[in-house]
Amino acid sequence: VSMEGVQRQFLRVRADAPYVAPDVEVLAHPTLGNILTDGAGRVLYFFTPDSPGGNPAFSGSSWPYVTVPPAPKADAGVSAVLASSTFGKPGGPYLTVNARPVYYYVGDSEAGQANGHAVGSVWWTIKADGVINQ
Repeated sequence: VSMEGVQRQFLRVRADAPYVAPDVEVLAHPTLGNILTDGAGRVLYFFTPDSPGGNPAFSGSSWPYVTVPPAPKADAGVSAVLASSTFGKPGGPYLTVNARPVYYYVGDSEAGQANGHAVGSVWWTIKADGVINQ
């Protein structure tokens, strides 16, 4: 069998190291580019009035906060800074990306949908580096 011109990559797996499912992944969306999702593929959003390090400026049932473990894990390709916060709100901890609160949109009924992108010109998907995807 000839392998000429074929790139080969090898992955070393430790038998004693369990696989850890990431809390945040990158989705190659066909129109929005590489955007962040949760581990189940639900698209994540920023609300532009929120400021990094501040409390969320929005609270409502159409845009719930994203809950995560205290130390959220990023998949390969995620270069944004992930953390968790309670924002002084019940529940949580909630996901922050580059110190900004993160939301879901209830209008997304399945993984990979981004129906909330550009809603009201204040809701935007998030790029893999944690920048607002305007």
